[in-house]
Amino acid sequence: MDASKNWRKKMNELKEHFEALNRDFTSLKEYNDQKFKDVADRSLSKAELDERLEKIDSSMNKHQTKLEELQTKMNRPSMGTIENAADEKKEARRKAFDSYLRRGKHGMDQMEVKTLQEGVDADGGALAPDEFIADLLYVLENKNPVRQLCRTMTGRSKQIDFPARTVNLAANWVAEAGTTSATQSTYATKTIDALKISAMTPVTVELLADSYLDVTSLLVEDFGEAFALTESTAILTGSGSGEPEGIITNASVPVVQDGTTLVIGESTIIDAFHDLKGGYAANATWTMNMGTLGAIRKLKATTSGDYLWQPGLSAADPSILLGRPIVVSDSMAAFATDAKSILVGDFKGGVVYDRLGMSVIRDDYTSAADGIVRFIAHRRTGFLTADPAAFVVLQCGT
Repeated sequence: MDASKNWRKKMNELKEHFEALNRDFTSLKEYNDQKFKDVADRSLSKAELDERLEKIDSSMNKHQTKLEELQTKMNRPSMGTIENAADEKKEARRKAFDSYLRRGKHGMDQMEVKTLQEGVDADGGALAPDEFIADLLYVLENKNPVRQLCRTMTGRSKQIDFPARTVNLAANWVAEAGTTSATQSTYATKTIDALKISAMTPVTVELLADSYLDVTSLLVEDFGEAFALTESTAILTGSGSGEPEGIITNASVPVVQDGTTLVIGESTIIDAFHDLKGGYAANATWTMNMGTLGAIRKLKATTSGDYLWQPGLSAADPSILLGRPIVVSDSMAAFATDAKSILVGDFKGGVVYDRLGMSVIRDDYTSAADGIVRFIAHRRTGFLTADPAAFVVLQCGT
């Protein structure tokens, strides 16, 4: 019997005992109220009345005991937090996965192994439960600020088709009763492949044996940091060969190059920002590495003498460059000849596609002599520069 049917059966049973208890109590009151009247009328003897009342009392005790037993069972943590079959299955998978991480398959009981095997993937790893994946994505979002700015999509397919804009919408003036010839936005269907990305982290046998260690949180943090850096690099500068093509690598993204060797000056920064269309500029974010940001902080506008960079007043009010926020990413190139060191644009023009599901392999053997268990995680993700016009790349001079 599945969990939802079992739950409904217990609820019905609880209801039946509660109703029976109420009926018995009503009977008890009626008989008790009539006791002296019946004795006086001599319709029933006192002994007969006492016997009937004892039966009612016994029935009440039985229903009361059953009610308490059912309520105790239904208030247990495993029942109180799991209200249907789907949730119960999730909880079983979570526990089996945690047992797999801590002890490996050789240390699991048969039921846990059976539950875990329902999620074995082609790589031989165990599919991570939804909670593990949700926690990992949370770390990814926080460790990879570029990803936060992009649109994100999820699905179960290895690839999805997405409409990428090729011609922007344009309008024109039309005379009364005239025919409009306004240009409509046009799109080309582009495919986003969910490419495989892997990470490995070692954990000592002693740590795994420590019951106070939260193995799941440890792996989420390690894998999250590893994936975040790799994905950030792919979104910005990915080659497109075996990994996503990054925004800066995309040939359709406009490039503004400085005429001075090794640097990007204030005039180039201003020109690049104003190359963005109004809608994009209003939602634009600057991206550069920490060294580049240090150089940008020293720049002043030639005419006004004001610094281009302005400090933020709080975490909710970040530092700005020409009125728009800055994201620091180690994936951006440092100043060098021809280096594309700064990117500005509306990152909603980029789309991250995450394929649902993620597997983790526990390797007990490769580093066994060193007392190390290796954990290897596999997930699939992709990226597409869906709207190249949303960005401008700033390139150092030759």
